[in-house]
Amino acid sequence: MLRAGQTSDASDVATVYLSTWQVHGQDLVRGTSGSENASSSSSSSSTAQLQLGPDVFEEQRLRFATYLQTGERLFIVAEPPLTAKLHSCLQRFRGRCLQPKLCGFVSYGPSITKQGFGEVMQLYVHPLWQKRGVGSQLLIAAWQDMAQRQWAVHGTHVWASVGNPGNRVYTKAAWLPTGREKEICPTLTASPVTVTEFLAPQAPVIPRAMRFGKIGVRAQAHCNRVFVAALGLVFAWVFHQATQGRSEATANIGHLVRVDAATVGFPQARCLDGSQPVYYHRPAVEGDGVHQWLLYFQGGGWCVQGNVSNRGPPFPRSLIEGCKERKHTSLGSTASDVGPKDFSEKPLFSRDPEHNPAFHNWHVVFLRYCDGASFADATGIANFRAMLHHLLGKGLVQATDITVSGCSAGAVAAALHASTVQKVVSGATVVALLDSGMFIDWSRINPKTGHDGHPAIAWALDGQLRQIVAERGLTSTGALPRNCLEWHRGDEWRCFLLEHLLPFVEAPAFVL
Repeated sequence: MLRAGQTSDASDVATVYLSTWQVHGQDLVRGTSGSENASSSSSSSSTAQLQLGPDVFEEQRLRFATYLQTGERLFIVAEPPLTAKLHSCLQRFRGRCLQPKLCGFVSYGPSITKQGFGEVMQLYVHPLWQKRGVGSQLLIAAWQDMAQRQWAVHGTHVWASVGNPGNRVYTKAAWLPTGREKEICPTLTASPVTVTEFLAPQAPVIPRAMRFGKIGVRAQAHCNRVFVAALGLVFAWVFHQATQGRSEATANIGHLVRVDAATVGFPQARCLDGSQPVYYHRPAVEGDGVHQWLLYFQGGGWCVQGNVSNRGPPFPRSLIEGCKERKHTSLGSTASDVGPKDFSEKPLFSRDPEHNPAFHNWHVVFLRYCDGASFADATGIANFRAMLHHLLGKGLVQATDITVSGCSAGAVAAALHASTVQKVVSGATVVALLDSGMFIDWSRINPKTGHDGHPAIAWALDGQLRQIVAERGLTSTGALPRNCLEWHRGDEWRCFLLEHLLPFVEAPAFVL
């Protein structure tokens, strides 16, 4: 049972806090959160238990009593259910160990580092109650409360440790890492730890498993299907009359969505000309498709900061051009994007089940490309994360199937970011569908001739890709897989070519 924390809870809150440190101290030092987080850490035989005496307990009790009494932080505590309390009484009668009075707690308040945001300060679950969903319930409760607070009008975030297994509580709730990091010193250790920021979706999303339970999810899904089928029979004729004669071009449209970078917490997100990230969303048809999503990265080549030079025939502007020129075009700006987009131009987006049996009734999202580096430099990653964060609030977090796709430079982006989608929406099956993204690496030396294999009539992209990787700092943004960079040490630019990147793509990938 969840309730608001009271001053009288100080001792029990301190017990949860110190019990977790005693069992999982090493995990927490490896990463406590700035919001100190220990919701579901796994204990280890190698974990050195901390020796915490009565002085430490009294210090922490007074600390929590001050927070609870002054209201500097808000608290929600989780009490064991009645059956657990009865069991505890029986164990006390038998002279055995007792259940703790609290299962866990969360503290939160106005953000220390982000104006207009709420922040989860601490999230702790007693070791005896971990891996039972208590941490998720506490997080959702605090998140819902902050959504109603004036001091959290822009959203909610947390500073969570790097490498702490307890961070699963955030990723399960679709909180997205922003890439920002800092160091803090937890109260029980003098060693600084590195923490990373997670940002919550715009509106609290309660996982279906929490709303209905594991059996209830299946029952609810079955009821939904029966209801939709019955409703379809009743209104089939009306729907047919309303849509008769309407062309697919009229029905198959994507609605423009501009993403305010500051509001969603990714201030670096912008196009080459400074305009906002944009995506187009075509909602799914009612039925099985409501939990299925096609995320499509727009393609359109790349741009370089300096001069465009090549060893073969001139590059078409759609493949390689200067970024100064590109920022004045639709591939460097979304300023001229207005109104809906006709999705009937792409067969992959078709509404016709005969022509498109796989995706005709899915959500389709067209992610506009305007950074010139396949969403892989710092700005491009911020654009992708801002749009992904926004989509989580529109239902992506509840997806069961997600296909991440793209064409040309968009196929490279899809390969780079499919694993991120899988981590953020961990309950979904995620695959990559890569269209026309295989560009031949002509830079390899032919052992017979001792020269590269570049034909005079072919576009040799290796020089430009080297230039893009170097100019945009792609080896340090986190977009290129670390194991790929290590494998191609000295030639890291190769990880920007699908030919070399594919072996390191974690999601199942299908190449067209």
